[in-house]
Amino acid sequence: MTLPTRSDMMFPADDMPSGTCLLMDFHGHILSVSMDGHVQATSILSHSTPLLFDLRHSCLKFQAEKVCLYTKEDRIFIAPRDMSCLQIQQEGRFIFLSNGPTYISSNPDGRMDLKNNRENWEKFFLLPYDGFVFLRCMMENGFHSGSLGQFFNAGKCIVKKFHVRYADISFSLEQNSHISFRDSTISYGNISIDQITVLNPAIYFCVFGKREFLDMFILCARSIMKRSNVNFTFIIITDLDIDDVMEATAFIIKKKIIPAHFLSKMEYLYARFTITRFDKLSSYQPVIYSDIDVICNASLKSLVETALLNENILVNTEQGKEGQDIWFGGEFISTDPYLEDRQALSVNSGLFCFNNIRSVIPLFQTTLRICHAAYTKWGHDLKAYDQPCFNYALKKMRRFDLTSLSAYVVNFSDGNFDAMEARGLAHFCGGVGVFSSKYKLMSEYAKYLEIS
Repeated sequence: MTLPTRSDMMFPADDMPSGTCLLMDFHGHILSVSMDGHVQATSILSHSTPLLFDLRHSCLKFQAEKVCLYTKEDRIFIAPRDMSCLQIQQEGRFIFLSNGPTYISSNPDGRMDLKNNRENWEKFFLLPYDGFVFLRCMMENGFHSGSLGQFFNAGKCIVKKFHVRYADISFSLEQNSHISFRDSTISYGNISIDQITVLNPAIYFCVFGKREFLDMFILCARSIMKRSNVNFTFIIITDLDIDDVMEATAFIIKKKIIPAHFLSKMEYLYARFTITRFDKLSSYQPVIYSDIDVICNASLKSLVETALLNENILVNTEQGKEGQDIWFGGEFISTDPYLEDRQALSVNSGLFCFNNIRSVIPLFQTTLRICHAAYTKWGHDLKAYDQPCFNYALKKMRRFDLTSLSAYVVNFSDGNFDAMEARGLAHFCGGVGVFSSKYKLMSEYAKYLEIS
């Protein structure tokens, strides 16, 4: 099994030059560069291309190239050449940019100009990229405060005057420059601390083998974007032509496309557990895995909030499958002498959810080892499919939640759409690799939801 380390991503860009920081102004804006090269201060939520500061070389960079600034027609532009009149003064986590006797200043409306004074408007906080992503997600998606014991929706966080404010808590960015998804404990007041858990939700899929499976994914993705009420980043692991996938999924603004190449159908099934190999996905939380034969029929907002604070993996169980243990690891359970509980979990591996990738590394690595051992023993046999192996791994490692996700899923959706509950996810499961009948039923259900 081979997975390249390269990933293609539309937004936000995560291949930032190492050792660089974004520049945040007094108003909570980020210095960026427009299409014509002029410098402006834009919202932290905008899609602008940032101007960066290289900590190691004390210089400005734009798209990894060293740049300088100059004025033209009362505006400030970047230039790919040295200009001796530009001076950079660093004071701790702040810098000042001066052009001779004047300082570059930021206005509340985002305009940049030159002033003779050296006050708050003329200083810029050096914000590490990890901190930028964290703050952006706080503002865009919402977050949970451990101290206050509650979730805050998007827009409940304000970044201004080099401070972050929510409810009655305000913390200084200068004193909390470490803030990121890896270290989200902040200090405020004198010696008080708060644990901030930020929503940065992602949902990922495996699309392999046939171009028509991409059509099924598109049907699924459109329903999620329309009804989930969650600002997901879509992650697509695929062996299809990357240009074709990019073109077909142009309607998805936030996405990663990860090219992968496998040797057999069994490895296609195991691919869902390889997600932990990509370190650049570690900031997403929570993360949902979904088969492509799913239609979203209701909000998933409460699901992602539940998953964010749950340290167990949330799995989807099937009901009425007694006597069909071969689908759920029965072969492993029957031969393991150290399992006291021999009842199958009945977990469907087509949908599961976890709070972040780091939390499932041991489980997924173990599952892959079981998968490859089973494949070596049985080859292309049902007993070696991903689902039985996953069930056995769950049973051995004992860190799972059988109920939270199942409350949002309807399995084995049929043509009686009036009887289907709008829980969140309608899973048209059954039959690995089946396309035509599933796609037809999913299309009909998507149309039913439009008119119902």
